Amino acid sequence: MIVEDERIHEEHSLLKMVADNTTNLIIFTDAAGYITWVNKTFEKVTEYRSAEVLGKKPGHFLQGPLTNPDTQDYIRNNLQRQVRFKADIVNYTKSGKDYWVELDIMPLKTVEKKLIGYMSVQSNVSNVKMMIGEMLSAKGILRTVLDTVPFHVSVKDPQGRFIFYNKAFSKDFRHNENGNDYAKGLNKQEKEVLKGRRLVFDQSMRINDQVRTFLTLKFPVENSGGQTYAVGRVSIDFTELKHARENLREREQLYFSTVKSINDAAITVGKDFKIIFLNNSAERLTGFNLKNARSKLIHDVFKVQSLDRNIAINPLQCMIQEHTDILNEELLMISKDGRKIPIEGSLTEMQDSNDDFAGIAIFFKDVSDRFERRKLERDMEVRRISAVIEGQESERDRISKELHDGLGQMLNLVKMRVYVNLEDKEPELTELMDEAIQEVRRMSENLMPAKLRDFDLPTALNSLVKQLKRIYDIDISFYSYLSEDLDDSRKINLYRIAQEAINNALKHAEANHISVSLIEDEDKIRLAIEDNGIGLNSEDNNNTSAKSTRHGLINMRERANIMDGYLIIESNPGLGTLIIVEIPKYDRK
Repeated sequence: MIVEDERIHEEHSLLKMVADNTTNLIIFTDAAGYITWVNKTFEKVTEYRSAEVLGKKPGHFLQGPLTNPDTQDYIRNNLQRQVRFKADIVNYTKSGKDYWVELDIMPLKTVEKKLIGYMSVQSNVSNVKMMIGEMLSAKGILRTVLDTVPFHVSVKDPQGRFIFYNKAFSKDFRHNENGNDYAKGLNKQEKEVLKGRRLVFDQSMRINDQVRTFLTLKFPVENSGGQTYAVGRVSIDFTELKHARENLREREQLYFSTVKSINDAAITVGKDFKIIFLNNSAERLTGFNLKNARSKLIHDVFKVQSLDRNIAINPLQCMIQEHTDILNEELLMISKDGRKIPIEGSLTEMQDSNDDFAGIAIFFKDVSDRFERRKLERDMEVRRISAVIEGQESERDRISKELHDGLGQMLNLVKMRVYVNLEDKEPELTELMDEAIQEVRRMSENLMPAKLRDFDLPTALNSLVKQLKRIYDIDISFYSYLSEDLDDSRKINLYRIAQEAINNALKHAEANHISVSLIEDEDKIRLAIEDNGIGLNSEDNNNTSAKSTRHGLINMRERANIMDGYLIIESNPGLGTLIIVEIPKYDRK
């Protein structure tokens, strides 16, 4: 008997050692149900120390308000029967937090079948219970959602019996809650779905004496093991959508047929700014056919730039951000093969049925003939003005020489005769003669400066600046960088522009500081004249000074056009004036 007790004690000790290293909660009790030992996992989960629970019954401190009384009775009955059993029960920690455990209670008996105690192995199944609860809740939510949607949802088992359908399905096909009563078996399609296929098709069904068109999806329903055990079906009634789509298709065909037949080029762009359509004229002008252009961004196909400068322009950006239809102006379109085609046209915003932005329609036409005609007219006008100005310059040169060589020399001769023949020298007469000679020289210099005739442009401009600075006693600065001299025609025109701009600043703008610069860029020559005067007054057109200034500006612009350049004028009342002339570095003619 003593040997037997020692063997049992050794086995009991061995079980305790194993129990301390498991993740389950383990409790040993005596035959009366009082705790004799608990493992460390028990202490960790329940928050009770071993010393606090020894000698107590588990049910006296581990169970609480949510513990099911029926489960408690079930446990007591099986303990009295001294049999092994399992049960799920809610227990509580020392701090009052509830948790679920799965009990596996085993009676401990001697060889003679004498009960000496119980071992309880408890698995914490709180997470499992929570997941089951969430799944049941999700199932209820899913059922509510599926009953709310307007399309049909149903599931059939392999025998063709309905195991689920939503309210929309029940309403249209008059099914009651007992779906099994309406078993019709599986059709050929559904048998294919049961093999793992997924089918999408249109089908027409008569509902409430109306033929409706549905888009139907039939799909295999799989269990957690990946095996197909049912056939699911979702059918969406798109009868109205189909009719609307057919009407839209008819309208689109009519629209595209109309657009395709017009002579002007037409491009339609979606709200993602990708091309939807090009008509024949647009294909011919852009060099892209519809197949290659479709789904391309508009700026990859329809490339435009300004006429006078090689500056790329985005017409859609101008329309959307600045509300400006830039195509109303003449622009150059760059075709696929690099041709520059003069165009003009218009942009129209497209809207959908909700008046929301749906895209843009672009209409344009080739205006090369008009452009060439205007270019020819401009060239003729430039040549005419050039001839007039050259004639004026020739006449100025002739008069300048006559003043200098004729009248100037004659006055000098008169001065010498007067000085020799008069016995009584009259200083006033001599002074008057000197002034007349100087005036003749000044007039000759203004008409055609000797330095402009004999030296380069920077030297002539520097001489002009020094002369005016001395006469008017104001601050005039000059800076230049020019690697080589210009031909006579462009040299004279730039000089006259600078002369006119400086005279305007001195006589009309009341400026006390003027800066003049002549700079050579990589491919341009830039002349700039800036003053700090009162600025140009564009409103006072009746004023003699304003008329003179306006005439001078026209003259400057004409000279710039002759040189294939352009004139920029920036002026604000009280803030002065900036005049810039840019011409090509080399004469394109």
